[in-house]
Amino acid sequence: MKKLSLFLLLALLVALMFTVSCGSTNTPSETTAPSSSSADSSGVSTTTTTTAPITTTATTTATVTTQAPNTTSKPTVKAEPVKLLTFNLRYDITSHELMSLEVRGPHLMEIIKKYDPDSISFCEATNNWMKYLREEMPKLGYSCVGVGRDSGATGGTGNGNEHSPVFYKTDKYELLESDTFWISDTPEVAGKAWGTSIKRICSYAVLKDKNTGASYAHFGTHLDHQSEEARQNAALVIESYIREVLKKYGDIGIVLSGDFNTSMSSTAYLSFTSFLDDSRSIAKEKKVVGITTNSYRPNEWESSSSSGKTPTVGTGSPIDYIFLGKNTASVSVYTVVNDLFTFEHNGKTWHEHPISDHYGVFCEATFTSPTANLPYSENKLITYRAEYAPSATLPSSYEGLSIINDRFSVSCNLLAVKPISNVLTDDSSVGSVMVSGNKNGVWEITLSTDTTTEIQGLSFTTGTAATKLPQMLRVYVSNDGSSWKRMGSVYTDEIEASTTYYLSNLSTRVRTKYVKLVFSDCDRSVELANINIYGQ
Repeated sequence: MKKLSLFLLLALLVALMFTVSCGSTNTPSETTAPSSSSADSSGVSTTTTTTAPITTTATTTATVTTQAPNTTSKPTVKAEPVKLLTFNLRYDITSHELMSLEVRGPHLMEIIKKYDPDSISFCEATNNWMKYLREEMPKLGYSCVGVGRDSGATGGTGNGNEHSPVFYKTDKYELLESDTFWISDTPEVAGKAWGTSIKRICSYAVLKDKNTGASYAHFGTHLDHQSEEARQNAALVIESYIREVLKKYGDIGIVLSGDFNTSMSSTAYLSFTSFLDDSRSIAKEKKVVGITTNSYRPNEWESSSSSGKTPTVGTGSPIDYIFLGKNTASVSVYTVVNDLFTFEHNGKTWHEHPISDHYGVFCEATFTSPTANLPYSENKLITYRAEYAPSATLPSSYEGLSIINDRFSVSCNLLAVKPISNVLTDDSSVGSVMVSGNKNGVWEITLSTDTTTEIQGLSFTTGTAATKLPQMLRVYVSNDGSSWKRMGSVYTDEIEASTTYYLSNLSTRVRTKYVKLVFSDCDRSVELANINIYGQ
């Protein structure tokens, strides 16, 4: 009986093998590569291959594999909308119970949930605010970068040590780099300059989309409310860091946001928009525009609100902005975040209150054509174009002019390896070398004379350091040493070492007592060997 069962089983297997073999022989077309019309919409062949012999299955499988989507390749980098927000929170004060974090914080979280930004920059995030944000923002999927302005520490509790942090979505973005620098002529060191009332900082995060591979850098800052000079120089310092990031990461988007304490008609605004676009200016849809400050005081606000006179966003200029790399982004929507809240607190109803004395700013942007070399809008930057060009011999426009260095003395805001008093000389071989010792510093060299002098030309000779001079130089003149007028600016390719550059197209009959050269983006070891001033 066992032998019979075994025999029947073997006979069954033979019959099955014969059937499979006949199926392959009778349908040879099923083993050939399918035509393009035999594939479905996914690109995968619909041809049956289960009955094909081993020798043809490999061929058919290869055909299907080449037509199937490649799911293992690196995702193509593509532009996708990015939601951006900036908000000056107003520091944690106790002058009124409604100004406490316990009241304002939850409403801020409501705004974050509503606008769902990819990244956010905050201003006046003092230690108490930072403690609250570090506890609550992760619940919404955010992490942050940035340290306090006072000493670069993260801070504990209290109202000091303001941060300008950047928060970003951790599930969507990988943090590639972050840093904090000071708005001063020594940005690596905690300090202040140019008459600022307090130390000012800028923090940034370079973010990479985990799905698309697209990257952008978000810089957040809070500029000084008193010093116009500091606000103008902030453009130089921040731009130098932006360009450093672009050199490192190439074609990525650029965002700069925060409270700039300046209007759209100011020189500082023009300086920033010479290499950045105001998101408001290029937005296709502007939902709410106007002033971004509201002078919020809870009792006065409640008095107006309860009588039906809730303050509204005025028609004036904002001072809070979201800037984007010039000519690199489109903006689908822009709005002032003037959300108001009605709530119960201590048995009283408070009607339509904001969360700060500032409104936020929100935009949705797409980085359409990022470039590592941000263009300049010269009509916003300067009224007179001055150019520098290297020359081995004296340019024709300088013929007949004399070097009048003996009429001027020189001072510099950076230390020198040798005494700087000998830099200004009619013999470039004698001049000692001024050297920058700071990363991304702003180098100011002031030439002064006792009597008003007519200047018709200017040249400078670079040092021998391998590190080249920066791309940006601005020239100012003044008759009192305090009120400066820009005479010219230059944006060139990187300046070579051991080369003399001459200012061309100089306005005729420039009469002045002071000349100031402002080099920005000065890295360590940048050298200047000589300056020559030409006149009659």
